[in-house]
Amino acid sequence: MSVGEAIAAARTRAGLSLETVADRTRIRRTVVAAIEKDDFSLCMGDVYARGHIRSIARVVGADPEPLVAQFDAEVAHPAASLLPGDGVDLVGGLERRSRPLNWSALLVASLVLVLAYGGWTLLRPGSSDGGRPVSQSQLPATATVVATPQASASAPAPSAPHASSSARATPAHRAGVSVSIAASRGPSWVRATSSGGTTLFEGMVAKGRTQQFTDRKQVTIVVGNAGAVVLTVNGKDVGPLGGRGQVASVAFGPTDPT
Repeated sequence: MSVGEAIAAARTRAGLSLETVADRTRIRRTVVAAIEKDDFSLCMGDVYARGHIRSIARVVGADPEPLVAQFDAEVAHPAASLLPGDGVDLVGGLERRSRPLNWSALLVASLVLVLAYGGWTLLRPGSSDGGRPVSQSQLPATATVVATPQASASAPAPSAPHASSSARATPAHRAGVSVSIAASRGPSWVRATSSGGTTLFEGMVAKGRTQQFTDRKQVTIVVGNAGAVVLTVNGKDVGPLGGRGQVASVAFGPTDPT
């Protein structure tokens, strides 16, 4: 019996539906269904697959370790054997998995881009389209316009307050989503992705540290130690996404949490 067949059989014996398992594990229903068919392509790697197998096995009442061992023997890629102890320490395995990414090179490249953009902005004369930071810097200019009616009481003067009020009202209509992750209970590997597929952050968040991410439409969060972090979405505390050692993935939009 394969890993997926064993999980499906255990779920059937437990009398649980795919929706129930997905709700209790915080793993998408499509991913649970794919695992039961021995399709681990939606797990985004062997490390996530092991975490999903453990989480699902605990919910359906199966012993997770034999299933993980069978997965390593039959499905896992050979590179997974380079991660010592990944069958027990999920967070440590995730940390070691992330090390091959040359963070120093990425940091240097990001710094170069920021400096280049800053220099271009400073040297560009008469720039009026600089994005949101420029729109905020225009607020002192509206204060100057409001003071001018003391020198002139002509008809065009009242139009200036209307322009300033509309400029101030503009940010209120900018809908978006803000997600804050606080590793208050322990360290955790975290990946944050924007609505356009851009990786906003990927790495370890140490205990006691906080990371915050924003996007206009959606922020997708994946955590490797769900019980160690507490999420705040659009100013509302939603708590942890699961138990300690569990892998959880969830997307938030401007209207969440509902």
